[in-house]
Amino acid sequence: MDVVKLRTLSRKSTLGFGQYADINIQQILNIEKKAYLRWVYYNIEGISFLPDILEEISIKDTYLINKPGKNLEKHKELKFNILRYRYDKFGADVIYRQRSHNRKRIKTNLISSNKMRKKTYFKKSVLRSANQK
Repeated sequence: MDVVKLRTLSRKSTLGFGQYADINIQQILNIEKKAYLRWVYYNIEGISFLPDILEEISIKDTYLINKPGKNLEKHKELKFNILRYRYDKFGADVIYRQRSHNRKRIKTNLISSNKMRKKTYFKKSVLRSANQK
């Protein structure tokens, strides 16, 4: 029989997995990664946070879920409502589509700028002049 464990994390706890495995929850909050903590809350079955952390990452009354468990729909709904609150003069749906389009455009610009950087900035003459300064 499988026993699902529930870890309730405080500010001094570490996640122990993912890209922020080695830093504690307070440090994750300090670097403004609240969206990542919301994702962890809704998508990882056995992880919850203390009530003050949940409030800080904008998970309040109607968005709380029963733990252990996960609820992807509530996560999408909360993300949508946060975007709508942030950009209330437009529809949140428009902003969400715009952001994903911008992400694609930024990625292509980064790729093209990396190609340009390889062509120009690492030429022998450019490096020689940089060393002479």
